[in-house]
Amino acid sequence: MDRRSLHDALCVIQCLVTKKFLIGGGGALKSNLSRRLGAWAKVLHGMESYCVRSFMEALEVIPYTLAENAEFEPNSYRGESRTDMQCGEINLGINVRKGGLQISWRKMWFSPLLVSTQALSHWQQSRVRMILED
Repeated sequence: MDRRSLHDALCVIQCLVTKKFLIGGGGALKSNLSRRLGAWAKVLHGMESYCVRSFMEALEVIPYTLAENAEFEPNSYRGESRTDMQCGEINLGINVRKGGLQISWRKMWFSPLLVSTQALSHWQQSRVRMILED
């Protein structure tokens, strides 16, 4: 085990000690959040709709990139995940070993909630700065 892997493992443990909550892995949270933001953006108007849609598009990139890095066809992932999520399955994650989508809880793919909330918070802050500069 190299030094970076050990550091990553310790950071995960620290996140779990700080906030004892797990979420589904494999991009499940980002896909579901993106879908819900897309629906919300349709209700809003003007700059609010633009901001929410911008956030939604950025979230869509995360599972897309994960699928691409796993050598899984990203475009087929998008269609497959949207169809399944419309049927109510919110814990679909990308199986990077076998390709395809699977329910993250059944495969024991978890991610600490704090990791995702911190990442989303940092991204949101930087996105707001970018929008204000435009």
